[in-house]
Amino acid sequence: MRTDNLVLARPADPDDPLLTNWTKRLIFNNTQRDPSGAWLTPGGEWRFLTWDQEIFASRDFVAWQRLGQPAGLPVGDCPSLFPLPAAVDGAGPLPAAAPTHVHKISYDSRDFYTIG
Repeated sequence: MRTDNLVLARPADPDDPLLTNWTKRLIFNNTQRDPSGAWLTPGGEWRFLTWDQEIFASRDFVAWQRLGQPAGLPVGDCPSLFPLPAAVDGAGPLPAAAPTHVHKISYDSRDFYTIG
């Protein structure tokens, strides 16, 4: 079984033009594989998703905390979460029950999308 860890990596010698040596500090064990890119929330918090749809959050991009798994998101490689606009030009605001995000994953060489 493959396990991946979330680590903070910094060059041991920033003056080395090839950056051959790094120092690493473990943040979380077994965050699974293929995390999403991190995004900044309107409240100033960084977040990312792991393969198993676990959400992590950080205010400084160094200290991370596990927030949990939102209900209904399928497991898959390279998850991404894209916000939808709150209003569409010329159409006015969307109803309160309108979807707010698109969730995308890859699985078995195909991409799958969930709107919600």
